Amino acid sequence: MEGITDTQTALIDSGSSANFIDPQFAHLHNIPLIELDSPCSVIGINEKQVHNPICFKACLVFSSQNRQFSAIFYALPLGNRNLILGTPWLKLANPDIDWTTMEVSLRLATEAQAGSINPEPQNLPVEFQEFQKVFSEEFFTTLPEHCPYDIAIDLEEDKQCPRCL
Repeated sequence: MEGITDTQTALIDSGSSANFIDPQFAHLHNIPLIELDSPCSVIGINEKQVHNPICFKACLVFSSQNRQFSAIFYALPLGNRNLILGTPWLKLANPDIDWTTMEVSLRLATEAQAGSINPEPQNLPVEFQEFQKVFSEEFFTTLPEHCPYDIAIDLEEDKQCPRCL
């Protein structure tokens, strides 16, 4: 998180429809809380409404593995947790989660590599050799000859194409 350089532990909750930050954690790390226009109520995991409504939010900027992104976190006393990463964060970060080791990692974007392929395969399997001409460069430079069963498609000016459903 921007301004916080040490590693933080968070609860990842795919059942949470929002991200949450503990207000004491925010205060301790000088994370500004922004007052909401109107308070929001929260329904907890036990299907009961949390006592105090949410009145503040924070916009956190994350940096991890050379990736940076921001997300909204609602201030809510979390007890022994500092952060809850809900579905908004999961959708944004789209992390790889190894459920065996309980490790979370973010995918790194990789730079495209230029290359070329040999258009004429050296070891074409026998069962595909009869189709080799279809995939040749020569085959794609010309249109096939007209056939008696060709169907004409008459285009009409100022007509729109039918839309697919």
